[in-house]
Amino acid sequence: MAKQKPQPSNISRAEQISGRYINRYYQRPMVVVAVLLALVLTVTIALTVYSNSTITGEYQGTIITLQNPSTVLLNEVLMVIMVAICIGILLAFLIKLMQNTHSMEVHLYHISNYDMVTGLLNRNFFFTYMADWSKEHISTTATFGLLFIDLDNFKSVNDKIGHDAGDTLLKLIADFLMEHTQQETEKDGICGLTARIGGDEFLMIVPEISLPEELESIARTMLEDFSKDEKLLPFITGFDLGMSIGGALFPSQNDDYNELVKLADIAMYRSKDGGKNNYTLYDEAMGQGTADMVLTVRSKK
Repeated sequence: MAKQKPQPSNISRAEQISGRYINRYYQRPMVVVAVLLALVLTVTIALTVYSNSTITGEYQGTIITLQNPSTVLLNEVLMVIMVAICIGILLAFLIKLMQNTHSMEVHLYHISNYDMVTGLLNRNFFFTYMADWSKEHISTTATFGLLFIDLDNFKSVNDKIGHDAGDTLLKLIADFLMEHTQQETEKDGICGLTARIGGDEFLMIVPEISLPEELESIARTMLEDFSKDEKLLPFITGFDLGMSIGGALFPSQNDDYNELVKLADIAMYRSKDGGKNNYTLYDEAMGQGTADMVLTVRSKK
């Protein structure tokens, strides 16, 4: 997996995840800096020219020698103005170059880290983020819950009213999930995020969760709010749209993020196998016959 570019050290994990740091980091008041730089250079040149003039007005430089103080002053002012104009043109070019570079970096960052349909973080960002976090926090006291979310009967929306409608639904689901994402909560470098990892599957990190009852409460609230969401009701009533959720806890159930995703995935398929539009938290008993159950449920999607 490609390594992400080093990111500024003065930003929080929440800003990295949301992408807000891009503008904060790159969009400095460059114009103000350029003007101040031009002013400093202009004043420096003016002082240098002035220091080479005697009290009588005789210019001591190597280029011209004039006795008329007013003529000397005029030439000095013109020289300063010309130099300032040249500096301004150069700085304007540099500013434009920086802006173009910034725009390209933002574009590339979004392509590689955000889902183009929903605007959520994508699979690449999620697993890169978790890999980096794991390396930085080998010994950690952090606890969090992981929810694996899969839409029920999403395929029927695409089949019956088209993929454009399916994309619209995915955007609505993304908005709904973001309302339940604890983005600003951060502890030991881990913070709330939601990512679309493919098709109609999503992952959500819920920080500062250590007990099964806490994660169950969040999943239950999501399902209750889902069933009452006015924007989603046409799809819920018209296509029997549902949401199957599986959950797992870090580190009590597994302290490896890849394995934790697998456990949440297994729990999610238990929800589907048990009638869909439900939530299930992983437990060790689910390990028996899991592979066959997952394959069976996947074949019914």
